[in-house]
Amino acid sequence: KLGGVVRAVALSPDTSLVAAILVEKLCVRLCFVSVLSSKNEMTSIVLEDCYAEPIGTKIWQLLFFPDGKSVFSLIPGCKNAQVYQIPT
Repeated sequence: KLGGVVRAVALSPDTSLVAAILVEKLCVRLCFVSVLSSKNEMTSIVLEDCYAEPIGTKIWQLLFFPDGKSVFSLIPGCKNAQVYQIPT
């Protein structure tokens, strides 16, 4: 239901959020879905708006920090690993 191809998934330390990295056409998005909400509301951040996946690179990572307030992402083709704060 999120749209696109899921490349990485992570569950927050308190198990209240699921984060996912999605590739949809040429756009890479980081999505957060509340597990506790019956409405399945989603917050989305665009990470790359013109993405071309490198051939042969398949390592995607998404990890929550222990405090649950930020995530670490590693996306093939992006210049650096990134840290994003969880939108509130």
